[in-house]
Amino acid sequence: MRKLSNWIEAYTAFTNNTEAPEKFHRWTAISTIAGALNRKCWVNIGRFPIYPSFYIVFVAPPGIATKSTTANQGIKLTRDAKVITVYEGSLSGAGLWDEMKDAERVVQFDNKTMQMCCLNVFASELGVLFGQKGEDLIDPLVDMWDGKDSLSHRTRGLGKMEMARPYINLLACTTPSWLANNAGLYAIDGGFFSRTVFVYADEKEKLIAYPEAVPDMEKNYEMLCHDLALIGEMRGEFTMTEEARAFGEHWYTELYTNPPEHIKGELFQGYRSRRQNHLHKASYIVTGK
Repeated sequence: MRKLSNWIEAYTAFTNNTEAPEKFHRWTAISTIAGALNRKCWVNIGRFPIYPSFYIVFVAPPGIATKSTTANQGIKLTRDAKVITVYEGSLSGAGLWDEMKDAERVVQFDNKTMQMCCLNVFASELGVLFGQKGEDLIDPLVDMWDGKDSLSHRTRGLGKMEMARPYINLLACTTPSWLANNAGLYAIDGGFFSRTVFVYADEKEKLIAYPEAVPDMEKNYEMLCHDLALIGEMRGEFTMTEEARAFGEHWYTELYTNPPEHIKGELFQGYRSRRQNHLHKASYIVTGK
């Protein structure tokens, strides 16, 4: 039995005694649940399923919004609940394939089994994750976000490699200056940016000189970990109500006939085409509690 009625609200309350913006805590919670659900859960919006994987990047000047410390709290819960394999460090495209293959497992669905490769990647510094050859990592990240049934990769030494049902969930942190200096057009035209949710902050939400432990902190952490493990056992399709579908149709029409001013430009065309996916991923994570 779950001990919390709403995991995201419980998590944001648990992390409330810090200086980080509340939106960082909320998106950390969303990323944490996305990792727990992984490819075992989905929602259909027509002819194809949408899995809850997110690429979430916190952007803030150094030392302002404690972005890495905030994100790490969700990663620690993910590790302690043992809901998905977690990787932290630098990666190449080939290294990502190796990590995904190492995370391969068999999942039971009613009377059938499925192989899937699910990985949660944490980068306290996005520049460390991408290393010197960031473009080498962009293409596989783009391929794995789209929920394909399988991917193929050929190397000279190992020949052809097959990956069944890849699923990658990314939570990373960076600074505005790193993005300005390193985010070339390839990251935009190549599709990585349109698949990423950037969460920006430029100031502390509140000042807490000594962030001490709050009452029942250990007990609350144990309840969060307990419920996250149960969320990790969920599998199957999320369904949409008629009300949600009607809202989605209206929202989709507005997105293309009257888009927000800040995403009207040609540079945001790829993002607009994937905004519907972002909406549905976030919706069933939040409403699933």
